[in-house]
Amino acid sequence: METTTEENRPWESHKEYYDVHYLLNGEEIILYNFLSQMELSEYKVDDDWQQMNGTALFSIKLKKDMLLLLEPNDAHKTGLLVEEPLNIKKVVFKVKI
Repeated sequence: METTTEENRPWESHKEYYDVHYLLNGEEIILYNFLSQMELSEYKVDDDWQQMNGTALFSIKLKKDMLLLLEPNDAHKTGLLVEEPLNIKKVVFKVKI
């Protein structure tokens, strides 16, 4: 996956699963906000994917060998570049509630 600008990545959250992001190499920025602060649109039941728009409350820099647990209803935007586009490898585990 290549990191990119904020405009090229969607906001999302989930209702049925926790996301555990583990970065195998490189670094990325992940934006975060509370779901209650976002403007919600379509929820895709089959993919457990809530689409939305909004702004970040804060950002997280995820580096190699770090992991991030995102709870259901945490709004997040992943795969953002730190300084310039970078090919990264990461694993996202979906953990059923």
